[in-house]
Amino acid sequence: MTPGAQVAAAIDILAAVDTGEHPAEEVAADYFRRRRYIGAKDRAQIAGHVYSVLRHRAALDWWSVKHAVEIGSRTRVLAALVLAEGWRPESVAMCCDGERFRPAPLNEAEKRLVSNLARHTLHHPGMSRAVANDLPEWLEPYLDRVFGKGLEQEMVALNASAPTDLRVNLLMAGGKSLALAAQMANRGKLVACDVSAHRLDQATGRLRRGGVGNVERRALTSERDKWVKRHAGGFDRVLVDAPCLGIGAWRRNPGDKWRVTEADLANLIGRQQDILRSAARLVRQGGRLVYATCSLLREENEAQAEAFLAASPEFSVIPAADVWHETIGGAAPGSDRYLRLTPAQHGTDGFFVAIFERQPNPTAS
Repeated sequence: MTPGAQVAAAIDILAAVDTGEHPAEEVAADYFRRRRYIGAKDRAQIAGHVYSVLRHRAALDWWSVKHAVEIGSRTRVLAALVLAEGWRPESVAMCCDGERFRPAPLNEAEKRLVSNLARHTLHHPGMSRAVANDLPEWLEPYLDRVFGKGLEQEMVALNASAPTDLRVNLLMAGGKSLALAAQMANRGKLVACDVSAHRLDQATGRLRRGGVGNVERRALTSERDKWVKRHAGGFDRVLVDAPCLGIGAWRRNPGDKWRVTEADLANLIGRQQDILRSAARLVRQGGRLVYATCSLLREENEAQAEAFLAASPEFSVIPAADVWHETIGGAAPGSDRYLRLTPAQHGTDGFFVAIFERQPNPTAS
């Protein structure tokens, strides 16, 4: 593909992201799936253009408004080529010549935009703190409460490309369920629950390829499913991989930051509380409940843990530092009470983990 065709493809993908309900990575995967002729190198170049826009959309839109150019997928790509990828205006104009598979020629407003942007950097002193950090405006105060003066450093790390992580499956290879199965040496019983039967069905092949034989898949209608009541007090360990805003995974899914709203956060907080309370019923006396998110917000993390403890006196916190030392060895990163990992401080995606233990009943014989 020519550079112009790659740019045109990026514009098409971003336009589909803006008009659809699916995450950018799903839209891009579907685009490439329907165009098998696009090779790996071309896919990488196209994805690079797409992710340049998704990582810096707030700043790119700020420049478009400043230059009185209508905001859209095409404008964002043109601005990103210059500000984020270092293209010269003449290179942009050459790839937008209207030839087959290439974008239409630049109009006068677009010519002025790319020419003016070539004299600037991506960020400008006149930008708000949220725009300068490529954040939705509504999220900035939430993240400020977490990081304060360190917000800029964390956002730089969170806006960078994520490395490729590899985990050796001691049984064979896969995700959380397979990792747990490997830790259990394929013995005992592991139950993977999800409200999405489709996700559980997808896991079947991965479990088989991974050589896992101790995992039972269980589709739940909701956190109030009767299966939970029937199996109350029946598990040694319960992991709640809670639905969340996913801020900690923005390095991998930068498009998600523009899809979430404050209303989504309020809804998720309620769901997290319901799921955590329901999952707690499954834990036997002396067993442990692990609450985990890939969020960075206190509202989804520490606040949820403290609210759960206040409402569940039969549970107490097991300091994450103690569990880390027992299972991994050495000093745990972050605080002692909970485990909090961030891209800037630890070089990982953003994660939070709280560990609770159900106290034995002192009156039990």
